[in-house]
Amino acid sequence: MSLSIHDVRLPDGRTSTVHVEGNRIAEIGRRREADVVLDGRGKALIPGFVNAHTHAAMALLRGYADDMPLQEWLSTRIWPAERKLTPEAVYWGTKLACLEMIKSGTTCFNDMYFHMDRAAKAVEESGIRGVLSEGFIDRFDRARAEEQFRRARAVVRAIEGMRCDRVVPALGPHAIYTVSADSLREMRRWSDESGYLIHLHVSETKAEVDGARKDHGKAPVEYLDALGVLGPRVVAAHSVWLEEPEVRTFASRGVAVAHCPVSNMKLAVGRAMPLAAMQAAGVTVSLGTDGPA
Repeated sequence: MSLSIHDVRLPDGRTSTVHVEGNRIAEIGRRREADVVLDGRGKALIPGFVNAHTHAAMALLRGYADDMPLQEWLSTRIWPAERKLTPEAVYWGTKLACLEMIKSGTTCFNDMYFHMDRAAKAVEESGIRGVLSEGFIDRFDRARAEEQFRRARAVVRAIEGMRCDRVVPALGPHAIYTVSADSLREMRRWSDESGYLIHLHVSETKAEVDGARKDHGKAPVEYLDALGVLGPRVVAAHSVWLEEPEVRTFASRGVAVAHCPVSNMKLAVGRAMPLAAMQAAGVTVSLGTDGPA
């Protein structure tokens, strides 16, 4: 399958023709015959967007609960609904989200949810790229942790078994208030052995920060660093309530932040005040939607 886009504006300001063979740009400049020809006049060609933090299958829960702060939203509406989601529902919810992302120009997304082996099938069929992590929550219970690790390993094997270079497994410890220290350390060891990303929520709310100081005597970033979790394969979603020493820690460890401004406002968790400090310190800051709900 070949595609030519004529007279389209390129990122460097030039207007030219772009010819695509399969999924690769084959030539820029010369007009060639193609299976599909698009008129690019008045349009701009840009790289695809990356949604750096989302829960794609929550497309099924869009509008289900509004005008609530995060914890009330989760505990009274979202978590009870999610307990009823089947693997098939996650497949269709993810497929809907993939379609919506493609229509918006998003070509890759970093996702954390449940039944991610079924989500992977939806990603494969949609033609988009996905970095998929099975949500890991052990609630500080050893038996539950063992069961969660079995599930996460099964999902990773299923995704790898697809042999689709557009679908990549990752590790998804939910947050420090839902995952034990032992499990977080094990996630880091697993990441070191496999090269998988670690995708987790960090300092999304002030309550999370206050709870960490009460339970561990440290802010969330300090706690994760003390456990040895932080490194260049970590994507920290939200990072709203960071202090300057934590920003410096992120920069020195090579942690990337997924900033989710619309979600932060909708759920009243606050404005990410250290955003400019993170950028000044050299922290990679990306954008995420945090899911359609």
